[in-house]
Amino acid sequence: MTRSLSADRSMNASEGGENEDAHTAYENLHMDYLATLTHEGFTQEEVIRALVITHNNITMARDILREFSSKRS
Repeated sequence: MTRSLSADRSMNASEGGENEDAHTAYENLHMDYLATLTHEGFTQEEVIRALVITHNNITMARDILREFSSKRS
C-alpha cells in the first residue's frame, strides 16, 4: 500500500461571482518518492514541484532535479 500526500491548489473563481464551476485541482504525491528524492539531497519543495510536473514519475523527476537543481550540502 502506497501512502500519498494531496497537494491541493484551490481555484476559487466563484468568490468573485465569475464562475461557480470552479474546481480544485490536485496531484497525489507518493510519500516514498518524496522521501527517496529528499534523501538524495534535494529540497522538499523542489522534489514536490518535480513530482507534480512529472505526475509522480520518479525517474523523470530525478532527471529534472539533477539537471535544474542543486543538492543541499
